[in-house]
Amino acid sequence: MGLDTYLARDPKAADWLDSLEPGHSGLTAVDLAALTSLDPPLCEWVVDGDWVSFRGKVYDQAVAEAAETGLYRDWIPPAEVAAMAAAFAACDPEAVAASVALVRYQVSAREVRALGALFALCAERGIGLIGA
Repeated sequence: MGLDTYLARDPKAADWLDSLEPGHSGLTAVDLAALTSLDPPLCEWVVDGDWVSFRGKVYDQAVAEAAETGLYRDWIPPAEVAAMAAAFAACDPEAVAASVALVRYQVSAREVRALGALFALCAERGIGLIGA
């Protein structure tokens, strides 16, 4: 089972994922500028119109290790993304990377830090996550 993780302001944006029509993610021009400048080194990081996504299945185990939750969820509201950001801020990226080294997808400490920065930016801007 694959998992792409999309950034959105509204869980109903998931209804538009098949078409990726502009305007349905709810992300603003300011959000998109901030996300574009962040440009995290994440697998399949894509900013396309107002849709932003990354390959969530690659990072699910790291999120579970650092934040005791996962990305395989239809909607993760901004408040939960904020809790994830706090957990990532408190974790040791090297330890998280080492703990997931034996699972299917290896994740570097740099990627763990990038996830933390992304979640912090999403929390600051009121952005949630859609798993698809």
